[in-house]
Amino acid sequence: MTFPVSEAQPRQAQHPCVLVMEDDAYLLRLYEKALTKSGFCVHKAETVDAARLFLQENHYGVFISDIHLGEEESVSLLRQEIEKLRQEGTEVIIVSGSAEYQYLIQDMQIDFFLEKPVAVPDLVTLVQRLI
Repeated sequence: MTFPVSEAQPRQAQHPCVLVMEDDAYLLRLYEKALTKSGFCVHKAETVDAARLFLQENHYGVFISDIHLGEEESVSLLRQEIEKLRQEGTEVIIVSGSAEYQYLIQDMQIDFFLEKPVAVPDLVTLVQRLI
């Protein structure tokens, strides 16, 4: 037996949204294409300030964050937003080229850390499982 999708359901229930914060334009586009192809709504942020605005205005099923964004680090944003993200049920995935940041992630009790280079199909599979 199937049930029709109610028109009153929020859009996110039909198309889960993912926020990707990455300053490498190539990786950002690669992640966006793969996640979009898998049926996700994707918002892209190349700076901490852009990500902060997205987080204030939207709810995400998953937030994928690089640690280094040019001269910036996303750690301060994560520390500020982690409780709100948990309350909203947002899963956080940290992606970094340096495993040395894994201790910071553990300190913030973030469960998912991927070291670059990331296999894009593995990232998509992880997002699918988390949502």
